[in-house]
Amino acid sequence: MSRAYNFALRLPRRALSVPRRGVSSLGQQLRMRRVPIDKLLIGGDSGQTGEKFARTVGDLMRPSRRIADSPHAQLLRAWQKRGEAIFDKAAFEQTAYYREAARNIDIFGNYFDARSNDEIVQGAKRYVECFRGADTRLLKRQRGQSAPGSHIVVRPIEYSDCFQIVDGHHRAAIAAVRGDTVVSVEVSPDPVLTPLQQLLFDVLWIKGRKELYQPVDAPELEQQWVLVRQCTDRLEKMTAFLAEHDIPAGSTYLDVGCSYGWFVDQMGKRGYQAAGVERDPFALQVGQVAYGLAASRTTRSDCVRFLREHQETWDVVSSFSLLHHFVLGNGGVKPEEFIRLLDLATRRVLFLDMGQSHESWYRDTLTEWTAPYIQEWLQQNTSFTTIEPLGPDADAVPPFEHAFGRMLFACYRR
Repeated sequence: MSRAYNFALRLPRRALSVPRRGVSSLGQQLRMRRVPIDKLLIGGDSGQTGEKFARTVGDLMRPSRRIADSPHAQLLRAWQKRGEAIFDKAAFEQTAYYREAARNIDIFGNYFDARSNDEIVQGAKRYVECFRGADTRLLKRQRGQSAPGSHIVVRPIEYSDCFQIVDGHHRAAIAAVRGDTVVSVEVSPDPVLTPLQQLLFDVLWIKGRKELYQPVDAPELEQQWVLVRQCTDRLEKMTAFLAEHDIPAGSTYLDVGCSYGWFVDQMGKRGYQAAGVERDPFALQVGQVAYGLAASRTTRSDCVRFLREHQETWDVVSSFSLLHHFVLGNGGVKPEEFIRLLDLATRRVLFLDMGQSHESWYRDTLTEWTAPYIQEWLQQNTSFTTIEPLGPDADAVPPFEHAFGRMLFACYRR
């Protein structure tokens, strides 16, 4: 289990807990509603809440997945494609549905009526019969299965237009694979947070705001969560520059102040030996959970301490929105010392941006720090032969229309 999962296990949240009353006792508190099928996210299993089940199996992104992408839906699509051959032992045991059921048996002792791996296939065949339109009243009910005609039960996910399934994953998956766009559900009055949302709220810099510092793709974040930094704009400029200057995949890359690790992940996907350093442990956990970023790819450390203690160099280094904190006196060392450390760590090119005087929150504190001033300052305080402006970021959009628009610089040696 990764460091992120271990930490989450130590931090239960009341907002994530399920009231002690069961689904059957919610009674009149449930209310019927028609909701889009793509707003239904996977919940728990074997009587566990979505959050608890996710922590139990070590998959904190599970409650952030749509029912249409669930193992239940995947099995039905596999049957549509391969027919009864999907139930051949070798093929069936490769399905996500089998792995999910086997995991339930391993942890909880059973998955509906199945208590051994060989029995899982019988329940799966019955499930496919339901999908094909068999009268469920004529099929043997499995232990733990809802009665025929029961509604799907869901809970609203806070700060979102999505719902977490409490009961009815199989029925919801059948509706999704059949192509239904909406489904009738019973909505519980008890809202939940997903584990991903809780981690995002824990990020120190965010201080409880519904903000994403780097892109995170999850359905429950699409409506009310604001993306602060686009990141794709910088990445496009960086990769174009690296291609133009023949710095190929396989080169080493370090992102200083990497936050969630989005640039580490993206540069790694492009073939670079990518690593990052970040002070905030919660931000790093977001990357491990949301991007699947291995904990070994990032280091939790103060950036200055890391650069002082590590004498090696990297072909490519980036530092986004850090330098101005040192200019403002909040970084522990003078800005000249910080840029010197970045200079020493960089073998070929340093990508850098910082807060500027045109931004509303820095007009009175960074009055001199315009793009031309920063370019000249970098030239005077580093050993790079060329400081090239690559263009401003695309982050100056509502609600941040009076901020950002920071120039990205490429600092390199010819």
